[in-house]
Amino acid sequence: MNTLAIRTFAAAAVLTIFSCTASAQNQSPASQLEGLMQQWLAIEQQRETMRIDWQEDKLVLEQRLDLLTAESKGLQNHLKKHSGLKTKAQQKREELAVEQNTLESRQRKLKQALVQADQHVNALLPRLPEPLKNHWHENIQKLVLLKEHPSKRLDLYLDMYKSFDRFREKVTVHQALMPIATQKNSAEQQEILVDQIYLGVAKGWYLSRDGQYAGFGEAGSDQWLWCSDNTLSEQLADILKAAKNPETARILPLNIKLSGERL
Repeated sequence: MNTLAIRTFAAAAVLTIFSCTASAQNQSPASQLEGLMQQWLAIEQQRETMRIDWQEDKLVLEQRLDLLTAESKGLQNHLKKHSGLKTKAQQKREELAVEQNTLESRQRKLKQALVQADQHVNALLPRLPEPLKNHWHENIQKLVLLKEHPSKRLDLYLDMYKSFDRFREKVTVHQALMPIATQKNSAEQQEILVDQIYLGVAKGWYLSRDGQYAGFGEAGSDQWLWCSDNTLSEQLADILKAAKNPETARILPLNIKLSGERL
């Protein structure tokens, strides 16, 4: 019960007392006093009842207030939790977007690198020594089957470049059938088994098994070129012997014609 109700009740009680007093003026003093005491006691009892009711209502209101406060805090924590989840999700999306952009950029660069490697390989291939050229041909055939696998294509190109570096840093002896003009000033050629000696990737020599035919070769501007020079037969025979038996090898002279072409 609120304060206004209590005040209204008190005013009504006072009016009742005065009304009863006015009506009891014709009674004896003792009777009047007894009547007033009874009325006062009734008023006090009602006031106590109102106080008790107010205490109970106050307790209920405080409990409700506590419940509302707790509910409000729970809702705030719930909102904070979901807000944090939203922030984490947004951060994850941003990280994924950055990763995707990085991946797409790498793929573009990889495609560009593959195009450049393909152009370089095709331009260099005709100028290579035969053994190295054969190895590159094998990889090129594999590349045709790997158009949708850029990473595997890149591995093959790397293998080709590494084989180029290895070949360039050593002396290589190779056996092959070469078309050679067996008669001087004749356009007719015959396939003859020869030993080829390559010094790196730009210079080479050949000598037939019977020692009759010899010559030298080099990387031209657009292809590998062989030239006949049978005067090199003795020198090449000694060099081949040394290359096949390196433990007994010795320093040997060799005529080398240098050109402006480089690989």
